[in-house]
Amino acid sequence: MIKKHGHLAVTLMMTSDLALTAFGWVAAYWLRFSTGLFPVDPTKGMPEFAAYLKILPAAVLISLVAYRACGLYRPRRTGRIGEEVFDILKGCILAWVILLAALSFYRSFQYSRLFMPIYFSLNPLLIVFSRTIARAILHRLRQRGVNQRSSMIVGSGRIGQELLEKLNRNPWTGIRVTCFVDDRPERAGRTIQGVPVAGSHEDISRLIAEQQIDSVFVALPFDRQDLLSPITQALSREMVDLRIVPDVRSWMTLNMAISDFDGVPILSLQESPIFGWRAVAKRALDIVFALMALTICGLPMLLIAAFI
Repeated sequence: MIKKHGHLAVTLMMTSDLALTAFGWVAAYWLRFSTGLFPVDPTKGMPEFAAYLKILPAAVLISLVAYRACGLYRPRRTGRIGEEVFDILKGCILAWVILLAALSFYRSFQYSRLFMPIYFSLNPLLIVFSRTIARAILHRLRQRGVNQRSSMIVGSGRIGQELLEKLNRNPWTGIRVTCFVDDRPERAGRTIQGVPVAGSHEDISRLIAEQQIDSVFVALPFDRQDLLSPITQALSREMVDLRIVPDVRSWMTLNMAISDFDGVPILSLQESPIFGWRAVAKRALDIVFALMALTICGLPMLLIAAFI
């Protein structure tokens, strides 16, 4: 049922985005030619709206492809509004680039030079505004218990308990944790923050079916990462969302950085500060201080050597 609601939500978002894209196109024409805010060249006159309307289906279709390519319709229960706004901007920019490239080959349509900047400004503003309103409504509904998703946390240690606490503190996500799964015998049958430890990783498939789990968070400590492979293999056969919560807190540093090397993520915990221009500057300072030391101590050393 929740999966069906998820597909319905995606369809509604897609319909809303495309409708706002079409509305932005029409509104840009109205602002450019009908409001008097921008002068119209009397030698050319006002272009017919039908000419712009003829391009609208192509603009909407290109926007749909760009929006999907930039991830505007992926699940965002645990995402922030800033990430969504960034994806919206990427999708709009990609749509604009493709549209301008397509129009450059369509010689029979000569659009106003001011029309496109107006449309390009309206389009993301309208979508961001609608998504913000939709988020506010969904957050309010989820806080009241509507549109909830049942979740399981694999690992009842510090990471799993911290994740449970964060989810309980943010009810707007609509994620309700129904059970923990932990292989340690001493954790079996315990209740942690009101959530029971319902079994080991061998019981995951059974618990998913019994409790109608929709998403699974794997929050294993670093010394139990050997269980990650069998757990992910078992979950690959289930129709659930899988999220990994890595155990990096125990060896996290202030200068920690994540980089990507040809598709391979690399976590940098410590880097030598002496490289590049810093190495050159350090070498120069070493030489300067060495010369100063020789200058200050040279004469006494010569006198001492002379009296020996």
